[in-house]
Amino acid sequence: RYTTVLQIVEDIERYLSGDKVSVVEDTLAVRLIRKARKHPTWISAVMASTVVLIVASIATTFVVATMNQRLNDSNRLTTSLADTEQANIAALTALGTMVDDLIAARFARQDKLSDEDEAFLQKIADQYQSLAEKQSDSHTSLMIRAEAKRQCSSLMARLSRFDEATNLASQALELYTEILKVEPIDSNRLVACNLAAELANYRIDGGQVDEGEVLLQSAFDLLKAIDNRAASQQQPIDEALAQLHNLQALARTVKSDHSSAMIAYEQALSAVQRLVAADANNLRYQYELSTIYRSLGDCAGMLGQ
Repeated sequence: RYTTVLQIVEDIERYLSGDKVSVVEDTLAVRLIRKARKHPTWISAVMASTVVLIVASIATTFVVATMNQRLNDSNRLTTSLADTEQANIAALTALGTMVDDLIAARFARQDKLSDEDEAFLQKIADQYQSLAEKQSDSHTSLMIRAEAKRQCSSLMARLSRFDEATNLASQALELYTEILKVEPIDSNRLVACNLAAELANYRIDGGQVDEGEVLLQSAFDLLKAIDNRAASQQQPIDEALAQLHNLQALARTVKSDHSSAMIAYEQALSAVQRLVAADANNLRYQYELSTIYRSLGDCAGMLGQ
């Protein structure tokens, strides 16, 4: 639906600013909600007028019936608002995936980012930060804030600003820990697991190996707690397992514990082999497979095997 990167960026900015995007037709409920957010004074005036009308009409049976009807309408509007907020979370997650794919395609062949590229990434990161700061303390807003910080962390890592990436990933993980207390569902566990893995990676790269291993253990615990082991869930679980075992092997290698590292690599290998068996045409899985084989060979060499 887009012919240029600029059109995508403009739509991202519109979405994060609360404006209509060019490729999706808004429903009436979404248009009303957007107007309400942009014109709070007008909404306050309408609400005040409604209160006066209700107080003035209490005496009659007709008005009681009208109030009941309005209550039903209010319930429907509340449900609509909740559905819209959930849609916003899904849209934000999809937007993050799209931005990641766009960035990967644009920068895959570049050893170093140009000033223009860095400005482009920073602009998106600033929008995510702004979105996170605008959220309230409601459960849904908490999820939007956590997702915005998670995606901003990923962008900071691409800009090689690892201290900021670590800080943002840590904040996002804290938010998802709070979210899991209210909504302990598998999708939230998987996101928290991946966040813990990202943070562990930053810690291990920064020389904080023990802290990284603690984070890895919490990520493994989150994976074990996933209830739904249906076939549709197996791919993301195996991807997470491969990443965690790879990081575990890296931590053991840093500690010169090559025997334990080799065991971790073999566990990562099993997870990636399942991914390849399910999708043999995925070149990313094939690349991961060759990388793990090379790492296993390195460990074997260090162990004199």
